[in-house]
This record gives sequence, structure tokens and C-alpha cells, in this order.
Amino acid sequence: MTSLTHLNLSDAGFMGNIPPQIGNLSNLLYLDLSDAANGTIPSQIGNLSNLLHLELKAHYYEESLFYENVDWLSSLSKLCYLELSYIYSHGGGMPIPSFLGSMTTLIHLHLPYSDFMGNIPPQICNLSNLVYLDLSYVAIGSIPSQIRNLSNLLYLRLPGDYFVGNHDWLSSLSKLEYLDLGGASLSQSLDFPHILQALPSLMHLQLSECTLPLYNQLSFLNFTSLVTLDLSYSYLSTLSFVPKWIFGLKKLISLSLSENDFEGIIPDGL
Repeated sequence: MTSLTHLNLSDAGFMGNIPPQIGNLSNLLYLDLSDAANGTIPSQIGNLSNLLHLELKAHYYEESLFYENVDWLSSLSKLCYLELSYIYSHGGGMPIPSFLGSMTTLIHLHLPYSDFMGNIPPQICNLSNLVYLDLSYVAIGSIPSQIRNLSNLLYLRLPGDYFVGNHDWLSSLSKLEYLDLGGASLSQSLDFPHILQALPSLMHLQLSECTLPLYNQLSFLNFTSLVTLDLSYSYLSTLSFVPKWIFGLKKLISLSLSENDFEGIIPDGL
């Protein structure tokens, strides 16, 4: 079947090791094996040098897809879409590979719930075509200041345990439509709302489990595009926290304030 260009076995009921012979499908452009395999990912996938789209995702409850290393990825220089979710190293955690920064055709990079760890390599910030970046639930350290170079990003999800520092780099990502910083400590980031003002296209803001300072006096904020706002699990203890500017969000469809410790009188605007 060497003429195959598209192979999608996701959720098809298959299970077992990925056969190394899959590396013989030299014309393959699209490969999706999500929830269709377990065992060790064969390095022969690196022979599929024409791949544009690769999805490898395990059954998260089984933790059943593993890798010895991911060096084979460096041979897939044409990739536009890469998802590696719920995959685990036999050695127990590896750095995010810096060679990803040389895969400049990447538009979509999706690495959530994997056991990559360590700082985000600055080379990732060379991916000027990147539109989608998801590193949620990855044990990263600090965020390089060069992330501001990803000026075409529309979607950004980061784990909450990264080094906070300052968030000025966010203001350079002016095309962002979706931002998830769930779990981040923002209690010292008093300028955070001002930074958000530099994101005029922002429609979805997820700050669940964040520690937030009080932002009550923010009547100048004008999030005209905001559709969803999630402040759940954010250690809020008084309904007076709910600031007046929230009531001015004319396009807001979903507001989550669940699992906080609110008490007191419900504000008139609700």
C-alpha cells in the first residue's frame, strides 16, 4: 500500500504496537493514530519525510504510548501539524526537543499531557508560522522572552507551573483569540490587565486556578471581543471581587466563577 497518502485509524478500535513497517509508506502525507495503539513508538515513523500532519495520542487512562526518544521527529521537516498527547518516555521525562525550532513549517504544535519537562527551548520561538501552541499539563520551567516572536499565534495554552516573571511578552501576541494560563500565579502581576488590553482579538480567556490580585478599579478595560471568561477555582472570597467592567462585556456568553469561596450580597449587575 505504498501509494497511500492519507491514513487515519483514530478511535477505530485498533490496539497494539505500531508496526515498524509503517515507515515504508513513503508517500504518506497524513497520519493519525490517536487512541489506536500502545507500546513503543517506532523510530521508523521518521522515514515518512513527506508527512504534513501527524497525530499520536494514547488512551490517557492507560498511559500506553511510550517513546525511547523523539529524535526521529527531526526528519519530518515538512510537518505543519504535530500532536503528541498522553505519551510518555521510558526514561521518565525528557526535555522539549530544541530541534522543533528548525521545523519552520509548523502551524500547529500540540504537546499536552506528555512528560516533556524543563524550560521551553528558545528555538521554539523561531516558528514564525505557528498559529496554535498547547503545552498544557507539561512540566515546563521558565518561558523564554523570545516567545513574543510568535506574533501569528491565535491559540495559546500554557501550564500553570511555569516561572512567572513578567508577562510583557503577551502584549506582542496581538492576534491571540484564545489564552489559557490556568494555574498561573498572577498575584504580583498588577499590570496584567493592561497587558490584556493589547490583545484586541481575544475571545476566550481561561484563568482557572490562578491566584489573582484584586482588579476592581478597571473601568477603562474594553474587552469588546471577549466571549468566554473562566475565573473558577481562583481563590476568590468575596462577590465584591466581581468588578463592574465584567458587566460591560457585551459579547460575553460564558462566565465561570465556580468553586470560589464567595460570600456576601450578590452584586446588582448579576
